[in-house]
Amino acid sequence: MKKTKHKKEFTEELSDACKYLINKHKSEPEEVEARNELFMLLKDWMDIWIRSILCNWHRTERQETILALSWDIFCFALKHYKKEFTIPGHFFYYTRYYLLNRYAQKDSVHISLEELKDVLALVPSAYHDKFEKLLTLFQLTQVIPKEYKIAWDDALQSLHSAPQYKQQTKGPKGVETNTYKHLKKSFIPIIKFILKE
Repeated sequence: MKKTKHKKEFTEELSDACKYLINKHKSEPEEVEARNELFMLLKDWMDIWIRSILCNWHRTERQETILALSWDIFCFALKHYKKEFTIPGHFFYYTRYYLLNRYAQKDSVHISLEELKDVLALVPSAYHDKFEKLLTLFQLTQVIPKEYKIAWDDALQSLHSAPQYKQQTKGPKGVETNTYKHLKKSFIPIIKFILKE
């Protein structure tokens, strides 16, 4: 007889039980019983989310590490619980955020800029706006033809406050001097517009 795989579903009943335990824990933070019971309800889900995120990032961890991460991430996500998310949505997003912080510090994970943008949007920060601007500059750089990137780089550097960075690259190769000057002059207002506060 062929074994069928059942897709695990985060039911409304499970969600309600989790909300009840979260509220109970929030009203009495020193009471660990509600927290521990909530962890037991979410433990398998934490395992699935951690493994799927790490798999997506081409990483693997031992079972003991996954279990330890599950607890650490659970406590972190519970501390920062936001009612506007669904229970699985909140814990999944905070799992991804926690793992990104952990593995980015080791420089052992490479994720797409769009995923990074999504993860960073979870935690309000003054730096998020700056990241958006840098991401826009980076994406614009990717569509500039290779031979004109020297003018873009020099235009970007010319906006720096320190004089040593304002120096023009010596003899742009593959671009006529007039073309280079006009491109640089055109790029400066575009960069200023993107970076303006």
